[in-house]
Amino acid sequence: MSVAVMPLSAVVRSVDAVSSVVENIAGYGRTASSGVSPRAVTNNPAPLLLFAVIAVAAAVVAIAIMGLAAAWLMYCTAN
Repeated sequence: MSVAVMPLSAVVRSVDAVSSVVENIAGYGRTASSGVSPRAVTNNPAPLLLFAVIAVAAAVVAIAIMGLAAAWLMYCTAN
């Protein structure tokens, strides 16, 4: 069984690559002074309001469709 021996420079490069990936993954708590830009966190309510309006509209449409289906079934059974 042979063991492959890597040169030290290749090991250092692979460790640097792994550490940069870890820094990118764990970059949430980093500040601009550490060289990694912080994640953008805003207090913009527009996406939440848009989601709420779409959810309410979808609920109203679903209720209307169910009401039409119930009215059609009542009409068909009465006639």
